[in-house]
Amino acid sequence: MRGEALLAGGGSLVLALLPCWPLLAACLLALTGRGQRAAAALFLAGTGLAGTILLTPFLPGQDALSDVVRVLAAGMPLLLWRREAAERLSGVVVFLTAFCVMLAVGLRAMLPVVALLALASVLPALHEAAGAPRARQAWEKARLRAMGAVLALLGAALAVSPGGVGTTGRAGMLLLAVGLCLLAGLGQAAFEAPGVDRGLDGLPRLGALALMLRLPPHEVIHLVFLVAGLVALALAVLRRESGTAALVTLCAAVGVSGNGVLVAALLLLTLGVALECGRISEGERRWMAAAVPPSPAFPAAALLVGPLLEMDRLAGGVVLLMVVAQAARLRPAWVERAGPAFWLLAALGVGAAVTLACGAPGNWPWSGGLAWRAA
Repeated sequence: MRGEALLAGGGSLVLALLPCWPLLAACLLALTGRGQRAAAALFLAGTGLAGTILLTPFLPGQDALSDVVRVLAAGMPLLLWRREAAERLSGVVVFLTAFCVMLAVGLRAMLPVVALLALASVLPALHEAAGAPRARQAWEKARLRAMGAVLALLGAALAVSPGGVGTTGRAGMLLLAVGLCLLAGLGQAAFEAPGVDRGLDGLPRLGALALMLRLPPHEVIHLVFLVAGLVALALAVLRRESGTAALVTLCAAVGVSGNGVLVAALLLLTLGVALECGRISEGERRWMAAAVPPSPAFPAAALLVGPLLEMDRLAGGVVLLMVVAQAARLRPAWVERAGPAFWLLAALGVGAAVTLACGAPGNWPWSGGLAWRAA
């Protein structure tokens, strides 16, 4: 009994301290000299990711969503290393944003999580706005993020307030759902040029999508996520961009219960991070973004469309139409000289597809749903 208590206490301590390594890395990077900055950023990012991967299985009370999102957030500074090592402020911003997202992943109270995601969404915008050539575009995105942060904070405050029932509770859930959609970047596609670099946006978007999957079932949330996901997916297809965030939103609308939708959401989150931050060409990006083999989006779409058709045949039909339209534009020449990142994602997609073909998703590990809901 005493040994089990000590083990549980040690796991709780690790759970509390593990998200703090990006904050320590940001402080150390800020004190590092210019000549050693790139090497220090690489060492801190690699060490932090390795420690997160090793310690995550031993954290108590976690589930697949928190484990995968924590590892993805820990890997973002390493994926962005070459791009962000040129300036000290850039590396510090990446580590601070990763700290906010990793800390939010382990919390169960809705209001602190939304506050941390709001901070994580503002930090990259302030950094991008500091560069004169991209200041106007950065401020356009900052306005959307700020609007989403304010709506999400107000909605979370109303939803968790003692009087958050009836009309007040529904209004809070509506504001929270709309705010999270803006924080997840679903509203940016209409204001950005196609192919814009969104590497720094990946962390706050990842945290917002994870919270969307963890919200409790509610008819208002379901309706907002369904409409936002369908509109965002249609915009992504028309603009020839990735629709992973839209598909994750539809996963949240369906609900991540024991029907394999959680597995689909995890595949899409991993694919989205790789497409935003990986070294991959535009042709390879379009191929992986489409729900065709060997992309991980193919088994993810297969797991999502069935429950979506059962819930709403019209919505399921629209998703199938968008998937077919996206696949029809692919050209085999785009992947004739594919790089390592493409083949790593292809291995993930093929492995998931083979596993799907070999058994029902209800028998998979991590397919039983969530350990807790945000409250």
